[in-house]
Amino acid sequence: MLLEMNNKKDFNQIKKYGKTYGIYLLKYLLPKICDINNFFIVDDYLEVKKIIDRLPDRLILRGDSIEGEKPTFIRGGLHTKNDIENYIKEVKNINPNGVVLCIDTNLERTPRGIDGSFNIYFDWNKKIYIDWLTKGYDVGGITKGEDNHEVYVIDFNDIYFITEDNLDRYRTYLINESNYKKSLDSKIKYLINKTGKTYEEIIKDFNLEYVPMSKEIKKLLIEKIILEILIKSKEINELKLKSFGVQGMIREGLLFPVEVNREERFKEKKLNLIF
Repeated sequence: MLLEMNNKKDFNQIKKYGKTYGIYLLKYLLPKICDINNFFIVDDYLEVKKIIDRLPDRLILRGDSIEGEKPTFIRGGLHTKNDIENYIKEVKNINPNGVVLCIDTNLERTPRGIDGSFNIYFDWNKKIYIDWLTKGYDVGGITKGEDNHEVYVIDFNDIYFITEDNLDRYRTYLINESNYKKSLDSKIKYLINKTGKTYEEIIKDFNLEYVPMSKEIKKLLIEKIILEILIKSKEINELKLKSFGVQGMIREGLLFPVEVNREERFKEKKLNLIF
């Protein structure tokens, strides 16, 4: 099995996979800010060899599985082509039926630091929730329920009245310095173990004291995601999306959403969402 996003005949097979369908939805609902050029779903390394020349040297790898079947709990992220074989083995050790997404994005061709990560969750016609992690934290901290630094809860009736100047009225949680220190210590230890880098090399990408979400980032999230999704209400209803989130990161002031994550996927993961 070898499937490609840009091959239309593969769509009916691709949409069976949880993360993969979420990427399709991202491309469909937010094409202006979707950074993904193409992706392949592979089941083994023999399939990778067939497309290896079509893959960028730097790409995102993510484990996936058919929606409703055993999830593949492996953290995705930036890798090189040399990492693909071992990543497939990791996925297969956890879930023999799991597959690997090889994702080509403009972002990873020109790597940037992380200004923060978000999940904007729409409980359609009821509420919108924003979960936020500050500088240095990738979106996996939110999706895996590991961290949360700020939470906003907005009534649907208020959506067209929110701005970067008044969004704080809707903030229901702001991490304190003590808990931020615990969060930072845990993140640094994880990255030291994962990357082999020193504390000094890693800490430069983080704030030593907590810095709340800036007005510039609030403006981006409101105008480029929330309002853009709201004007797609016809498409949302046609897709029967009643509960879904847009997840991603801010890198050097630019939006990089990674997926539209639906209610079915949250149930599958059994996450204890803060909101």
